[in-house]
Amino acid sequence: VVASLAISLSVFSANAGEILFGTDLDAKFNVVNQSSTINQKYFSWLAKFDAAVGVPQVMVTLYSNDNGQQTIVGRDTLDVNPAWNCVGSKNATLEVGSYTISITKLDGTDLASGDITIAEPPKEEAEKAANEPEKKPEKVGTTLADLFNKFAPK
Repeated sequence: VVASLAISLSVFSANAGEILFGTDLDAKFNVVNQSSTINQKYFSWLAKFDAAVGVPQVMVTLYSNDNGQQTIVGRDTLDVNPAWNCVGSKNATLEVGSYTISITKLDGTDLASGDITIAEPPKEEAEKAANEPEKKPEKVGTTLADLFNKFAPK
């Protein structure tokens, strides 16, 4: 399950980043149709950090939120570039439900957290998705400097 997110819940420090959710990520790393509720098969997420992540791997933990209880659904490491200020995934999938995704350094330092609800898609969207070929999750990340240089006026 975590692998499909390309993604430990603890008390987050005041300077922890956030995880944004939407239907896609554009070339400038903006979340398209940003929402904490998704009602389609695939979605994208982007974790924004206050500074460069500074480590080559992070821990991504997925919690299911049911009846006021959080249960770990999956946990995995994610390879990242230590210079990245954000990391995310396109084409993520989850079953219908309410979830918390958290990202920490391997030493437990909090980096970002976000809540998402996956709702039943409209009938026409579900039928369309059933006929689409499977998409593989795609890890993305960048530094603020690279993003600025990519889109700076020439």
